Amino acid sequence: MDNIIASILGTGVASLCGFGLWWSCFRRGRGKTRPRPPTVILVRNGVVADATPGAEEITGTSTIYDTPWEDLRDALRQRFPHLPDSPPDGSRPLHFIDDAGLQLSLTRSGETLRIRLDRAAITPARLFRLETRRSEARRLRDILDHLPMPAWQSGPGDDMVWHNAAFDEICRRSGRKAANGDPFVRADGDDGAKTRASVVDRHGEKLWYEVEGLPFDDGTLHVACDIGSLVTAEHAQRQFVQTLSKTFAHLPIGLAVFGSDHRLALFNPALVDLTRLQGEFLSGRPTLRSFFDILREDRMMPEPKNYATWRDRLSEMIKAAQDDRFCETWTLENGLTYKVTGRPHPGGAVAFLFEDISAEISLTRRFRSELMVTQSVLDSFEDGVAVFSHNGVLVFCNARYREIWRDAQESALPEANVIDAARLWQRASEGGPDWRKLSELILDPMHRHTWHTEFTLHAGERLLCRASPAANGATLLRFSRTDTEVAQALASGQ
Repeated sequence: MDNIIASILGTGVASLCGFGLWWSCFRRGRGKTRPRPPTVILVRNGVVADATPGAEEITGTSTIYDTPWEDLRDALRQRFPHLPDSPPDGSRPLHFIDDAGLQLSLTRSGETLRIRLDRAAITPARLFRLETRRSEARRLRDILDHLPMPAWQSGPGDDMVWHNAAFDEICRRSGRKAANGDPFVRADGDDGAKTRASVVDRHGEKLWYEVEGLPFDDGTLHVACDIGSLVTAEHAQRQFVQTLSKTFAHLPIGLAVFGSDHRLALFNPALVDLTRLQGEFLSGRPTLRSFFDILREDRMMPEPKNYATWRDRLSEMIKAAQDDRFCETWTLENGLTYKVTGRPHPGGAVAFLFEDISAEISLTRRFRSELMVTQSVLDSFEDGVAVFSHNGVLVFCNARYREIWRDAQESALPEANVIDAARLWQRASEGGPDWRKLSELILDPMHRHTWHTEFTLHAGERLLCRASPAANGATLLRFSRTDTEVAQALASGQ
């Protein structure tokens, strides 16, 4: 797009500037048989001392008097590019002619340089060609003035040569005149081929553009594209990243975000604390592989059993994280336990979360140990013990309970629901109580009280069942021998 615009602008500017100088000299005599006199300019001491009427049209100023030779030379070079930098010293005149028939001669006479601009005879065919170019130049000027992007041409000395209507508008908004040069302030102080620049309007609002300079033989063509929306979006993105960074800074979970190039793009302080990696190393944006290599070298991840396959495993870790299926528990040599999770992000990025679960693992192990001790104690009881929750689910039971009801159940495990357990008790006992009432008592949160009954198993053993309310709506059941059974057991030495 920039090349197309530059081509249009370059063609238009060259056509307008080239045709304008010829047309200013040609239009006076067009259609008349009497030839018009040539334009003559006299230069003394490096400035214009005298000139024929209308000569100021060459420089485009209100008067040509006291115009420096350098400015006059730059104006004439638009049609005569081979004009020398300095005026000729000798008496031998210099002659130049362009393709439109304009003739230029420079003659030195003492301290005076005489510049004569004339035209050759114009044939009808040449006149047709020039009229066609004039129409094309007008059309190109209209196109350039309707471009929404400011465009202008500067000369070798950064003087303003040409500009379009959009440039006039941006100058009006900034309160500057177009003749004073472009109002753009380069963001980085660089006048390179393409750079960001800003303009402050009269209301103090900063307008952002991307200015591109395209060099030509007689100057530079500049095009400014509005990037206000892009700058606003980048500012919003930076604010969002800063907000996320402040949030991540207070997280106890270590965060490492790698971009699509697999380089570290974002990390939080918790990552430094958990991995013990140096901040300088992380700020250097290491690659994902070097990040995990350092973790392995510092023994902050489990040592691979086979180092030769470590790279393959690392590749599998990266792929698993990108597929949102990486989650591992690392038990380190220092006794800590980390949970490491990989999460994919848009654009090929991937994030790794490092969570210290040492306290959780320790608590789980201690709780499991306490459960084992409790189960061991309950198994040492001579009574059968079972605890049902408030919704009738068997929480735990001891070995004696399983021994009592083992012959009456089909599986090796006791029934886990009080309704099914009541049916088991009913099948295994002779006559005895209505076990359905016990199940209703366990499931009734409003009427909680103790309950007991005696019953006889089919094997002939007489037992006493006692139900007692426990914490959180649970119910404790104890199945023990009756006093008669105990006395007989003691007498027989059991």
